[in-house]
Amino acid sequence: MWGIENVFEGTVTGSEGSVVTVEGCSIRTGDAMPEGCRVCVFIRAADVSVRRAGMVADAEYNCFPATITELIPRESYYLLEISCGIRLHALATEQEIKEKGLALGQVVSVSFCPAAVHVTREEEHIPSLSPSF
Repeated sequence: MWGIENVFEGTVTGSEGSVVTVEGCSIRTGDAMPEGCRVCVFIRAADVSVRRAGMVADAEYNCFPATITELIPRESYYLLEISCGIRLHALATEQEIKEKGLALGQVVSVSFCPAAVHVTREEEHIPSLSPSF
């Protein structure tokens, strides 16, 4: 899928079918699938918020402690690679990076809304899992 930087394979867990486990990381989603179903998970980097460590998002959000592993400059923003058990990408402007004091190797909190997590059954997704940057 074009424009989606975070693409993962996972398994639906939980009795309501709205939690997907990706490499041991439990992600809440707005899409319900049958428990045990193999799925593909898509999250846009623009939907991933990065905060200083200790700052938490609203309770309904997915929120994980993480470390910034790469800061990649683009034309008008930075693409941040973040490790939180899975490798996530987020977008930030230079001003956001300065205001939040974000730096390579820094421990941070990442969050995203369950509605920002798009899930398809494994057989329905495009075969290439290569993210588009």
